[in-house]
Amino acid sequence: MQRLLIIGGVAAALLLIVIANAFYIVRVDQQAIVLRFGEAQYVVNSDASQAKAGLHFKWPVVDDVRFYDRRNLGYDLESQEIIAAD
Repeated sequence: MQRLLIIGGVAAALLLIVIANAFYIVRVDQQAIVLRFGEAQYVVNSDASQAKAGLHFKWPVVDDVRFYDRRNLGYDLESQEIIAAD
């Protein structure tokens, strides 16, 4: 009976670790790219994506998430002429 409890506890701990690694959080000031076996699958929290910031799911062993700073991305200033009064 004690052996069954130990096996059950270890299995529950492993399951908890896998479930904890299946979720990720994207902040409002970040973008995330989900990679599956090194190839980009989709982007989270970009202007063109449907997935916005918040809690998201990924496959624990298969997917990898890379986070990038979203601040000042896509912010282009118009060039202005500067006249020096020398």
